[in-house]
Amino acid sequence: MVSNVAEAKDLSKLITPNIKKLYSDFKVTFQSSYFLTFEAKSLTTEKTHTIRALDTSSPFVKENYHTAATLFVQELLYLASTYPNTILIKTFEIDNEKICFASTNYSSPYLSQQQAPLNAEKECNKEKMPIVASKLLSDLSSNINFLLHSMNVSRCSELVTPKNIFQFKDESDYFLGDWSKARDNLNLSAQTEKEKQNDCKSDGSKEVLELAWSVLTVVGVSSEAIEKVKRIDTQSDYITAIDEILGKLELSTHYKDLLRKMLDKDPKKRPKIEELSTKSKEILPSEESQEPVVLKDVSKSVNVNQPLVEESKIGEVSAPITKNPSSSILSSLFNKSIDKLAPHNLLACSSEGSNKITIFDIEKKEEYCNFDGAKLESKVS
Repeated sequence: MVSNVAEAKDLSKLITPNIKKLYSDFKVTFQSSYFLTFEAKSLTTEKTHTIRALDTSSPFVKENYHTAATLFVQELLYLASTYPNTILIKTFEIDNEKICFASTNYSSPYLSQQQAPLNAEKECNKEKMPIVASKLLSDLSSNINFLLHSMNVSRCSELVTPKNIFQFKDESDYFLGDWSKARDNLNLSAQTEKEKQNDCKSDGSKEVLELAWSVLTVVGVSSEAIEKVKRIDTQSDYITAIDEILGKLELSTHYKDLLRKMLDKDPKKRPKIEELSTKSKEILPSEESQEPVVLKDVSKSVNVNQPLVEESKIGEVSAPITKNPSSSILSSLFNKSIDKLAPHNLLACSSEGSNKITIFDIEKKEEYCNFDGAKLESKVS
């Protein structure tokens, strides 16, 4: 959230000279422990960009300037290397203690909804950025994996929250902001010996769990419903509640199964964070067919005593189909409307023995996709 204090900050003490010359109409959009972001209008293109500025007036920066400045540049380098078309490198500038750069416009989908006036809810929903859930999970798991293994932080579960998830508005690209929440980046000099002993390296299971809860929140599940599920102790009731939430999401079966594993109460049964990015990419739509996920109303609280919500029926669009073969292709095919999915120019055939299903596009004279069919048992004569 943006506090009144953030709104009242003196821009002259935060914004570097070149940014002042290039932009106007600055509006605070996010306040972290060590930087502020603004929406601003480019004086040359009239486009709205996001300006990130080191908050030199914040307590964290005042006490740990070099740590904060390092984090600021590290986050910039990560974004520039991961999403090279989003960072306007020529705007990066250091002026004494001030550091700024501009990027294509981004925001927090969760905070945007929280900050929307109640009487403008309908208008806000019209302008709300579509969430591509598979890309959301893939990008964020890669971000967490980078922090735990490339940056070698002990843990970053406190960073993985809905308000720290950001989306570039021109692209369906997601990232985690405010790396000061990552454990190793805080000033630990005041820790007691006991706290230092407990500050062991995370195996990633906690981060996987928090990522699943955060994804559910961003795609529309209410915080109240999630908190209610978290308080359930009985394993059977917990599984029932999770299935009820997932049943209300129009996602592919593969995606739901992956979220279900991430939410397992047993940390050892959750996917490894280093494997999660690869697994989530298996359900990504191809570039030419990428569409936002359509969501049902999942804002109501969970009642574990009610029967589970039925899975999506034929005719309801779930995840976008991909021409790339994957283990979710069969479920994606049958979750699609037959009329929408199977025009007359597609022909399916199966191979003898292995029952390999191949679908051809007759008009284009090329293979559309293929997948393994049901296992066939040999007949006994």
